[in-house]
Amino acid sequence: MESSTTNTTPNGEAPKGTTEGLSPFENDGPTLHGLLCTTLSTVFSADSSSTLFYEVKTACADGGPRVAEACRNTARDVLIWTRKGGTFRALLVVSGGLGFLWTLWLAARKSVDLTKHSLNMTSSAISAYSAARQARHQEPSKSA
Repeated sequence: MESSTTNTTPNGEAPKGTTEGLSPFENDGPTLHGLLCTTLSTVFSADSSSTLFYEVKTACADGGPRVAEACRNTARDVLIWTRKGGTFRALLVVSGGLGFLWTLWLAARKSVDLTKHSLNMTSSAISAYSAARQARHQEPSKSA
């Protein structure tokens, strides 16, 4: 048999004592909150000799592959928390989910409105510039 160098105990569990970025319910993987905290602490606790861009790139490269697992673990934790709380907690989770989707919809709509406004202003400025330039070239030259 091959020897395995994974970070699990013989029965497949995560080793005890490792809590950084782990789920508060099961402690078997990263959650979105833990992953975000780890990424932010990596970026802001870096030495001042490196650039912010490099630190963000490094932190995202380290945490990026774990995002899918963190999403699954967070969803599982929310489901467990919802089931433990009864009807009111389930309504809170559903309304919090609908509120989140509504917020995303509003943000997307405002972004589209801002983009339309920006394009309208840009095309208006270009049109005014073109008209002024054309009018200047069409003026008869004054010869004294």
